[in-house]
Amino acid sequence: MLTQKVLQSLLLHHSLGHDDCSTVVLFQLLSDIAEHLENIEALLEHRKYTDTRQMKNVRQAMLSKVERQLKHLEDTHMSTINNLTAEVKAVKETLENAKSKFIGFE
Repeated sequence: MLTQKVLQSLLLHHSLGHDDCSTVVLFQLLSDIAEHLENIEALLEHRKYTDTRQMKNVRQAMLSKVERQLKHLEDTHMSTINNLTAEVKAVKETLENAKSKFIGFE
């Protein structure tokens, strides 16, 4: 924004016919513009670094969350299988007991 204002000022000054604008003033203005551009570049580099770090943290948090969810699902699944296995064994024992009692009545 500041660079645009400086350039507009230079154009206005030149368009009004002020040819007496010294080279020193122009060099100073160009130096100011260069300094502002360097500051902008430094800010952009810092932003890039910050965004990269934040994305890494977000990615890690998401992976941790998914890992916990998968672990919970695995535990739930294994628990369900263990419960079903126990129930099948109990039913099987009940059937065996019933079968042996039935054979005893014959």
